[in-house]
Amino acid sequence: MLLYLEVENMRKASIRQNHRDFERNLDVLDQVAAKIVNGQIGANANEWNALAEGIALTLAGYWEEVVDEDFVDALNRDTSAYAGRVGLQLPKNLSRDICFGLLVGDGYLDFRDTGQIVGQAKRVLVRANNPFDHLTKTIRTSIDQFYAVRNYLAHRSRRAHRSYAEMLESGFGYQRVVKPGAFLRAKGESLNKPRLVFFLHRFREASVAIRKNAAF
Repeated sequence: MLLYLEVENMRKASIRQNHRDFERNLDVLDQVAAKIVNGQIGANANEWNALAEGIALTLAGYWEEVVDEDFVDALNRDTSAYAGRVGLQLPKNLSRDICFGLLVGDGYLDFRDTGQIVGQAKRVLVRANNPFDHLTKTIRTSIDQFYAVRNYLAHRSRRAHRSYAEMLESGFGYQRVVKPGAFLRAKGESLNKPRLVFFLHRFREASVAIRKNAAF
């Protein structure tokens, strides 16, 4: 296992490859979601809800993974912005393992919304290598709405419930809180498909924008 990790972390930094991998993962989730929508999986609404919630958590994990990899790869290419922020003299290029340690050690990879992702990227990554400058306001809004769903599914805390309820009301006009699975199962206002499919589309849009504009 240790040998595997060493080989994995010696790979060449590539934001484009990160997102090709992410989009392949999305392909699988799209296929599963399509089977649910078409009635091939899930015998009733409760089963549909459970499946949709599982896909949402899986999607969240894939997104967190690709964001982490993007930060590490961008820092690996040029540490100057990070060094200037923390007041250290660092080599321009450090190993991916060291870059990951620098970012995690300072809590730089713990994000609650896209505002934190974009803000942190501007602080610690050089502009030419920053992959998150290309996320539009529309994409960011949808991802932030998804974060509210994901956080409530993962934690079920009062705080997560409140954020989820506020998102339902302000973003979609809900007057009462519905279960996340029911929200994901409902059809969106501008898309005649369940919101689960809508969010999968939005994450693909985000990934394609990052990949097409990536410097490497």
